[in-house]
Amino acid sequence: CVASNGEAVKRLAEKYNAIYVPMWDALKEAQKTMPVEDLTEDCVHLTARGNFVIAQAWLKAVEGYIRENWA
Repeated sequence: CVASNGEAVKRLAEKYNAIYVPMWDALKEAQKTMPVEDLTEDCVHLTARGNFVIAQAWLKAVEGYIRENWA
């Protein structure tokens, strides 16, 4: 699969005061414990497990934002 470091997306999130979710980092971390085929069917479309990894990354990012800004 072709990698993306997400730096452009991260800059846009900062510019527009949006929450940045490091999805690629989460998928790379998951690949340390499972084969890429468990996460994506074709390096584009995620499997249920891949979607779960992304959902967990989203929750972590949103929870961090709430703690930093609303707590």
